[in-house]
Amino acid sequence: MLGADLPEAQRNRLLRRVDWRFLLPVPRVEKAVCFPNGDLRDGVALIARQVVAAGADHTTDCDLVVALNPDAAVLEGARAALRPGGVCYTEWHNFTPGGARAIMRRLRAAGFGDARGYLAWPSSSRPYVWIPLDSAGAIGYFQRHLHSPSRARKLAARILRPAVTLGAQIGVIGPLCFVARKPGAPGEENAEPLLFATIRHGWTGWGLVDAPSDLAVLLLTRGPRTANKIAGLVFAGRDLRPRLVVKIARVADARPGLLCEATTLPGIQAICGDGLKGVPKVLFTVDDQSGVAVGETALPGTPLLTLLSRRRYRSLALQATDWLVDLAQCARRDDRTPLGGRLVDEALADFARSFGSLIEPELLARTRGAMAGLGDLPSVCEHRDFSPWNVFVTPDEGFAVFDWESSEPAGLPGLDLLYFLAYLAFALDRAKRAPAMLRSYRAALDPTTFTGAVHRECVARYAERVGLDPAAFHALRLLTWIIHSRSEYRRLTADAVGAPPMDALQRSLFLGLWKMEVLWGGAESQVLDGR
Repeated sequence: MLGADLPEAQRNRLLRRVDWRFLLPVPRVEKAVCFPNGDLRDGVALIARQVVAAGADHTTDCDLVVALNPDAAVLEGARAALRPGGVCYTEWHNFTPGGARAIMRRLRAAGFGDARGYLAWPSSSRPYVWIPLDSAGAIGYFQRHLHSPSRARKLAARILRPAVTLGAQIGVIGPLCFVARKPGAPGEENAEPLLFATIRHGWTGWGLVDAPSDLAVLLLTRGPRTANKIAGLVFAGRDLRPRLVVKIARVADARPGLLCEATTLPGIQAICGDGLKGVPKVLFTVDDQSGVAVGETALPGTPLLTLLSRRRYRSLALQATDWLVDLAQCARRDDRTPLGGRLVDEALADFARSFGSLIEPELLARTRGAMAGLGDLPSVCEHRDFSPWNVFVTPDEGFAVFDWESSEPAGLPGLDLLYFLAYLAFALDRAKRAPAMLRSYRAALDPTTFTGAVHRECVARYAERVGLDPAAFHALRLLTWIIHSRSEYRRLTADAVGAPPMDALQRSLFLGLWKMEVLWGGAESQVLDGR
């Protein structure tokens, strides 16, 4: 199931075509009927153990039926094919007079109950938002808060999105997608997503007042790869604020990361308490045959990247530095255990195995020598993906930091800061591909440039407050890029369904950053150290 043997691009395309499965009462399906062909049918074949032909004689025990622009006859066939309590998923791409209400009447007339409607935006073939049409809170959040980093696109969204949701409700904008259920045993008539039962049960115990009778989920499915998680923002009534967020593993590859986050966050809470602001609180974890999901508090904020400008660059960089200092200080271990040494050795071994003959022996030897003393550094909790896109600025101008799937509770200091500063410079320089990113990084190593001066100030500030030798940051940068080359190598392996080709390895961003750091970073460290 789930196409683990497919090339990443094909697997990603097909599974994203069926992300609506996380809106079903049960996202894993034993037996399904899919009326349309193409990517939709191929996607259903990945999530169902068995797909039978539409119109197959005497098929009455399906868990799921999928139909595209169904007429009355198709809806009748769908109902007949389903077992009692089975689910029908339909997409409506054509103009439908009366919009969502008219579709719900058709579904009721065909014998389906508890229909829930969604707008797949911007398209059903590659949506990144599923908007529940019966939730004023979710619609309002979509219209007001889901912005692009581009200012022009942000302004366009403020104008366009109210028109989009209104158009969907009256049937002139689609596709409209509906989940409905064939009546069955008591308790099976509800077509709401599976985790709503868990959420209702825990609501008051989590300190969320006014247990709601009506819940809705706005599903976010952005991300370039199959392993990117699904995020569901849960709304109650007309409240424009999501009360909690549920992170769901799309595929098994995402399971370890979510479970890592579900472990790291309570650990930080236990150690730091209120001493570290902006960390989500884990409310529940589900890990069973239905999949893996982690429920967390929803922290308000604006994506840092939407606020980034040359004027705010330094202040945002210093604020990130101070936040990471707080994390290091409250989650610090000074017992000088050999964890750091093992971390360095394992990272170097993986790097040599992955990039092999592309690594010049002399540069690797220089790397080993530079990193020899890192094992003596104190151990701190690392976020491991502390990038500008995972940081939001809260209404009180603090930080909210998300996506802890890659976290390392016993890591090394400084790595998160170096990763953040590099990507903040990439964002300011609008460097999106490796050649431009390498040029941006080279400029950031030069303390006479704008980004380089900020880099130097932040590193010096972090080193002083955490108690590190500034000269250690050359070795820490080397380790940063070696560690992150692991995830890049895994992506290249998934793309190739096997060993990555040599030309793909040669274009590796992190290999290029490591090489540039070996050649240029040592001189920059001497400047930081005052030599």
